[in-house]
Amino acid sequence: EAAKREADEKVKIEAEEKARLETANREVEEKAKKEVEEAAKRQAEEKGKKEAEEKARLDEEQATKEAEDKLKQEAEEAAKREADEKVKIEAEEKARLETANREVEEKAKKEVEEAAKRQAEEKGKKEAEEKARLDEEQATKEAEDKLKQEAEEAA
Repeated sequence: EAAKREADEKVKIEAEEKARLETANREVEEKAKKEVEEAAKRQAEEKGKKEAEEKARLDEEQATKEAEDKLKQEAEEAAKREADEKVKIEAEEKARLETANREVEEKAKKEVEEAAKRQAEEKGKKEAEEKARLDEEQATKEAEDKLKQEAEEAA
């Protein structure tokens, strides 16, 4: 009986020891599982944080590029407007000069025409005076000839 009790006690102690070891193993496994899950969670959070930071960096780069492109486009448009304005001013200046030249040419042409008209009138007047003088000389000569002929006839 003592040997049986001792054997039963030994079996009971071994069973308790086995149960204690299994409990300790389960606790170690659960702790390890929990640590692995927490590490995975931290890794995922870190990855998410890095991805968010990278996305923010890329968004900032994109916004900067868009702002630079917009400024460049605005500068190009301003330069184009300035060039267009300069061309417009030059065209207006050219038109003004052409108008002034045309007015000067028309005035000069008118003055030349008036001078030519005065010259023609003067020439016409001189020719008329010369013709009148010649006609008068002719009439005088004819009158003298007639008087001379009459005097000869009378004689």
